[in-house]
Amino acid sequence: MRALSGLTQKEFARHRGVSIRVIKELETGTGNPTIKSINTIAAIFGLEVGLRKKSQDGDHL
Repeated sequence: MRALSGLTQKEFARHRGVSIRVIKELETGTGNPTIKSINTIAAIFGLEVGLRKKSQDGDHL
């Protein structure tokens, strides 16, 4: 999503109010971000993290 925005990691981190470390770790799959960090990043795209209840057979409702 950052690449689609055309921003560098540093620019994107500054724009979203998170550290560049958070962006780097997310992009390399080594991070363990908080929901707040993910929502801060995702907000620019009109997205947010949410929980959905599963049905008894494990499928999402």
